[in-house]
Amino acid sequence: MASLKGIFLNKKKKKPLESLPTGPIADAFKEYINNEIPARLIHTSKLQFVSRNDVFRLFQDRIVNVTEEQIEERIRSSQRNPFASRQPRHDAVLRQIIQEVIEYDILSHRWDEIAGKPTFQDISSGKQPVSKFEKLAKFCETSRKLGRKLAWVDTCCIDKTNAVELSEAIHGMYKWYANAYLCIVHLAESTSFSDWDRDSWFRRGWTLQELLAPKRVKFYNKNWQPFTLSGTHDDDRKFSSVIPSLSNATGISEGSRSARTYLLGDQSIMSWASRRQTTRVEDKAYCLIGLFRVSFPITYGEGQRAFPRLVEAISEKNPSWDV
Repeated sequence: MASLKGIFLNKKKKKPLESLPTGPIADAFKEYINNEIPARLIHTSKLQFVSRNDVFRLFQDRIVNVTEEQIEERIRSSQRNPFASRQPRHDAVLRQIIQEVIEYDILSHRWDEIAGKPTFQDISSGKQPVSKFEKLAKFCETSRKLGRKLAWVDTCCIDKTNAVELSEAIHGMYKWYANAYLCIVHLAESTSFSDWDRDSWFRRGWTLQELLAPKRVKFYNKNWQPFTLSGTHDDDRKFSSVIPSLSNATGISEGSRSARTYLLGDQSIMSWASRRQTTRVEDKAYCLIGLFRVSFPITYGEGQRAFPRLVEAISEKNPSWDV
């Protein structure tokens, strides 16, 4: 594990702007980075913050190698595939390539309330209480071994004292989990599948979207040992050894987990959410914003009024929905 002493200090100087890739493809990468991924990530080796501008610089050597010829060849390859349902569009193929280049892992977990959790301010100020940073360092180590340079953690990658940044994070979090290469789930109360029914991760409001949104999920026990021997390209949710325990712990069938959330319907999502708890009463509504693809102002302190505003936003978006 990386040393916890001074790991967030001594940032490396950025490369000059003139060395960065330019052109339409580079602009598409910038648009994706600025709108589709978290505002702040962590470098898994250096354990330093990486801004959106830094992400572009970090991957510039790979970005500059993406060409129109490469995009057109992938389109032609798809056309030769007899199982392809339709010809992919240029922008869809480019987005696929962008996601293959701009990879990051994302953590889903519950913090130890006794040990505490590192905040944005802790890292920015250089404070390093070992009890707070141990899980963060272990997560980054795990992600790095799986091949990722970048990772995201909710508590320290969001400046929660900044209302604008917090609102962007809550509205964008579902998208950030969906765009991550892998969601690493740390079950701090489990050592085996038999513990899943009692693990509080399966009862928390925010973890519902963290279970449903990602392309791939990998489960780890309290000692950071994987529950399966799946590779980094695999999804634990599809493993026969995982499916029974996951269905029992969540009440969500395998078919429902595999479907896109817009196909599931509001009743299914509401039913699953009703079994979960949040610390802040407003989060009962806020944690569902991404799942229902709605938007409304974040106002901590409004209490029980948040949920009727969620229902109103859902009804306005889909009048035919029976909420």
